[in-house]
Amino acid sequence: MTRAKFIEVVFFALCAAFICAASALAADGPPGAERAAELLGRGQAEEAYRIYSALLREFPEDGAVNLGLARSAMAANRPHQAIMAYERLIAKYPGELALYREIAAAYMAVGDPETAKRYLARDASLNPDDVSDWAVRMGEAYNRFQFHGKLRAGFLFDGNANQGLDSNRITLGGFAVTMRDAEKIDTFGGYLAGDFDAAYRASRTSPWWVVGDAHFYLRRDGAGGLSDAEMDYSQWYRISGGIRRLTPNSLFDIRLKGEIFDYDFYRTVYAYGPEITYTRAVSRTLHLITRAGVERRDYVRNGDHSGTYGYAGEYARFLFGAAEHEFVIGGRYLFADAERDFASYGAWEASASMRFKLGGGWELSPSVSYAEERYDAPATVLETDDRRDRRFRAGLNALYRI
Repeated sequence: MTRAKFIEVVFFALCAAFICAASALAADGPPGAERAAELLGRGQAEEAYRIYSALLREFPEDGAVNLGLARSAMAANRPHQAIMAYERLIAKYPGELALYREIAAAYMAVGDPETAKRYLARDASLNPDDVSDWAVRMGEAYNRFQFHGKLRAGFLFDGNANQGLDSNRITLGGFAVTMRDAEKIDTFGGYLAGDFDAAYRASRTSPWWVVGDAHFYLRRDGAGGLSDAEMDYSQWYRISGGIRRLTPNSLFDIRLKGEIFDYDFYRTVYAYGPEITYTRAVSRTLHLITRAGVERRDYVRNGDHSGTYGYAGEYARFLFGAAEHEFVIGGRYLFADAERDFASYGAWEASASMRFKLGGGWELSPSVSYAEERYDAPATVLETDDRRDRRFRAGLNALYRI
């Protein structure tokens, strides 16, 4: 099990444990507890913590109040207050095994792994030989520096690698014109790619992180026509940095990125600008994702296309099945304000993708998208109607984790 997957499983398990324990400890909490639980479920941990703290003074022995206080304190980055509430709960309900893992997580948050191990050892559902490993992995969630990386390689088929026309012969008004190398070219190819992400937390329990990433993608195609058009080799590099706020129910990420794209070390494009991602967990199985960005692009060999480009989109991600397969659907608006009108456009795109976790290290990911682009001018001086493009893409990615 990967570190990211382990943390995800622990998070969901703790949420489930909280629900089960709350039901077991008290069927109905005192007045105000329902409002506090609602706020905690919406990610407003500080507000929930204040209500539970007030309720504790009136109902110090109430199990639901103490459990709500402990959970809201953890979510509000107050692990010391959470530990006190968990201690009271364990003294009163020593048979609730879920409490031992939750208080162990709180002790890991304050940097006390030995005490965390002692509580994990009291969880009868855990194999004693696995206690140390559980503590180490649980502690990794509170490491201030996080790093993840992967290398990918594969083969591909592209039915229109040069983004060409159906034929070299086109009709402009009443004239039939033959254009050299305008027809689309299909090709088999291969790629090598790498993805690296790093983050540094402001403190062991802070929701704020300094984040950055670096990526590259190298592609080589085999069609001879692409070599003639100087398009048989392409490369893409990206680097970015920014800040992130991460809570149990939401993620806000803003960073500044720079990219370089190049065909055959000749036609180079530089891009740089800000991008924003906001994800909200409506429930454990439904996440809403907002993405937006704007960038300046400079085309070294084709200055007419240089200008400002941007996008804004909304997506919904559904998790389903015991393996938590993914289904993502949504759309976005794109625009280009280039140096020349024939390169400027407004566009929309709808897309859907799935990720099936087949087990044994295998994942299968089909995807489909459809886009329409409406340009501000005709494609050539011989036309009178503004250019309109439609693009349909479908793909199937198979991944095996080594």
